[in-house]
Amino acid sequence: MVSPLAESLGYAGGILTTIAVMYQLADVWTTLGSGLQTSLLGLATLAIGAAAAVVGDGDRIAARLSTTLWLLAGVTGTLTSYLLVDSFAGLGADAGLLAAGSTAAGGAAALWHRTGRGIFGGIAYLGGLTALLGGVGMAGGDEAARATAVWMAGLAWIGAGAAVRPLRHKAAVSLGAATALAAAQAVLVSDRTAGISLGLLAALFLLGSAITTTERSYWWWAAFGGLVFVPQAVNEWIPDDLAWPLAMMTAGIAMTVASAVLVLRRRREDDGGRSERPSADRAG
Repeated sequence: MVSPLAESLGYAGGILTTIAVMYQLADVWTTLGSGLQTSLLGLATLAIGAAAAVVGDGDRIAARLSTTLWLLAGVTGTLTSYLLVDSFAGLGADAGLLAAGSTAAGGAAALWHRTGRGIFGGIAYLGGLTALLGGVGMAGGDEAARATAVWMAGLAWIGAGAAVRPLRHKAAVSLGAATALAAAQAVLVSDRTAGISLGLLAALFLLGSAITTTERSYWWWAAFGGLVFVPQAVNEWIPDDLAWPLAMMTAGIAMTVASAVLVLRRRREDDGGRSERPSADRAG
């Protein structure tokens, strides 16, 4: 069992080491060759990863410490992959993003599968987004293409959360929803029609997920998406004299439908609970 003192020393040692290394390398880092930079980060990754493996998951304190160390190893490993591909191999920033994102996603996914900790699942998702951005850039896609690809990834994550119960928690829902809505807003900067359409589709997808599941986060994000994109759609596509009355009417209809769905679901759950009690009583 790891003692609180050992945990504190581990955190303090990691912080002091990081500060000292950053201070020492601040002035000379840019003068180092890409090969030496990559080697130093690779050695740091191996050292921190080895420490995380040694600490293990024997108890709650050890689990916290090992999680922190694995996260630090993930950061240095991701930077190592980026420098290795971008600077050392000279393949460019997009290839570096693809390599770094793939490294982060693969390592975090393995740790997620082994430990079941949701933080690693979130990092795997973000690493996948980074790799996606790099891949689209390597294929020649512009900023709108990158944002659209991220929007699709956000919808995929939302759908996975609706279909797979272990993914159906607030953090996972929020990651997918925030990604999809933010990407739609990014597309809107260069193409208003496409951006608004993607935002409305994301809000509708969230609404459908909210209706088919019991996770309230879907409802909140669907409402947020509607509040952001419905007024923009009304201003863009509807004449001014009809815009705000139509927006208010749409919001009212949406709220009424949402209220009815929640009431029907509660009644169904209550009826199911009452129907199970007599059988349980007879069994007793």
